[in-house]
Amino acid sequence: MARRSSLARTLVRVDDGSEIVFTSADGRLGRLAAAEHHDRRVWALSGGTAAWRKSGRSVGTGSDQHALDPAERIPAPLTLERRRANLHWYIAWGDTIVAELQRDGLVSFVD
Repeated sequence: MARRSSLARTLVRVDDGSEIVFTSADGRLGRLAAAEHHDRRVWALSGGTAAWRKSGRSVGTGSDQHALDPAERIPAPLTLERRRANLHWYIAWGDTIVAELQRDGLVSFVD
């Protein structure tokens, strides 16, 4: 798993002789990536990950893939509890920001 923009530097971690299968949700980006790296033994998964899942095959999490750059991992979705806490923090911040800006003199407000 890697972003197309970082594939060139990510692929150096994969053996030159290894076969590489590119995929994306619908297969379009996978085909583009395969075309860009035609100097390697590459394939593009027809229909992408959606077709793979539809055929009943399992899908890995990405952490088992050699080309995965840990900085590019998609974070796990926030729990409902965490989202609510973030929203409460944002509302509290919104309730105080105008007074803070006025106190600091950074912004002028016109009535």
